[in-house]
Amino acid sequence: MNPTELLLSGLEELSRKPIDQSLELSLRLRLLDTLGCVFAGAKILRERDDRIQKLLESYGSDGPASVIGFSRKSNVLAAALVNGISSHMAEMDDGHRKGIVHAGAVIVPALISVIQDPRMTDRGFLVGLLVGYEAAIRIACTLQPHAKNMGWHGTGVFGCVGAALGVASALGADKEQMRAALSAGATSASGLLQVIRGTSDLKPFNSGQASQAGVSAALIALAGFSGAEDVLSGHQGLAELWSGKSDYSFSMLAVTPPYCVNTVYVKPYASCRYAHAPVEAILELGQKHDICIEEIETIEIDTFKWAIFRHDHSEVTGISDAKMSVPFCVSSTLVTGQTGMEAFTLNRLSDSKIQKLAKKVVMREDPEMSARVPNERPAKVTIKMRTGRSFSARVDLPRGEPETCLSCDEQVEKFIELAVYSGLSISAAKSFATDLLAPSAPIKSLLLRL
Repeated sequence: MNPTELLLSGLEELSRKPIDQSLELSLRLRLLDTLGCVFAGAKILRERDDRIQKLLESYGSDGPASVIGFSRKSNVLAAALVNGISSHMAEMDDGHRKGIVHAGAVIVPALISVIQDPRMTDRGFLVGLLVGYEAAIRIACTLQPHAKNMGWHGTGVFGCVGAALGVASALGADKEQMRAALSAGATSASGLLQVIRGTSDLKPFNSGQASQAGVSAALIALAGFSGAEDVLSGHQGLAELWSGKSDYSFSMLAVTPPYCVNTVYVKPYASCRYAHAPVEAILELGQKHDICIEEIETIEIDTFKWAIFRHDHSEVTGISDAKMSVPFCVSSTLVTGQTGMEAFTLNRLSDSKIQKLAKKVVMREDPEMSARVPNERPAKVTIKMRTGRSFSARVDLPRGEPETCLSCDEQVEKFIELAVYSGLSISAAKSFATDLLAPSAPIKSLLLRL
């Protein structure tokens, strides 16, 4: 059985199985979490300028799909693009430490963009979400970290394939149509890490374009176009092109429990995941010790290599860049005690106290910590004072991982905070979360109201 057949056979079998109550709750929580990110991201986009409105106007007349947070509808592909951009703006979307991919940020906007399709049912939506996560994360785990080292942004490339298969499955695709969706998704998938650096603000575009391309891939497969027998392996197959390697074990493509929706992390802090262990260590030190910020001599962070490369800069060029900067994140946390959306505003960026403290941060790779990745993402923070005293804390797995998971109530609270940040009332946010998480609640009708 070739790798494509292995994956598709597993996804087909999975799509036919009943979804038990526990798995359904996990799927609904993934949907709720991503919707919170979309709401918050849309607010950020609205406040900056009118670029999104101009973008939607360039797509032409209104259509049936909701552009969340902009009080308007558009065509399916424009909605998938904008909702996908919004989902990744706040840096609060779920992720996978082994796959290095933010699957929900791509798959959920893709599915929402076709929610009005008559082929879509409540069960179909849940199956599409389940299949999308399985495909994106299993392929990602197979090809990472090699794809990252080649310069690919996993959210753009793996997310696109997940969205293609998720949407196709949700709309009732048979196995050959799923094969075509996989092929179309693979040939459409892209996303360069180079565009997330410095002054570029295209990181969320990688998520949006992957959502849009995934929808296109699914629809072209459902229209009757055929795909390659095996797009994943062999010379010029997806695996070799994305990683530069030809020798692979594809065992991760076998679809078995635990399902991938239960292996993602959920972010409690509004920054790059690589900053979370240092931020958590800072929070711990701030709670345990009375630290006078003016008396700090240095903040030393020992961590794994990926948390340092392109994340160790102390001078930031904008909000997106600040969320990628470990020195800024830990300094802002220590100065303000805040880690959510309020920690990354223009006022915070220009705060001289934060700027001065960020320049005192020294980051070093610890080979022992690098060896623990991807099973852990550790960091040790040591604050050295001018008096000679020092305080240290180490975090191996920050909050939100499957091993350190947020409770259902904590995830609901996160959604409410993001929704209220976006402009919803507390009562409206609570009501929506309660309705969406109720067993057998009508997903399609709830999403059609957005």
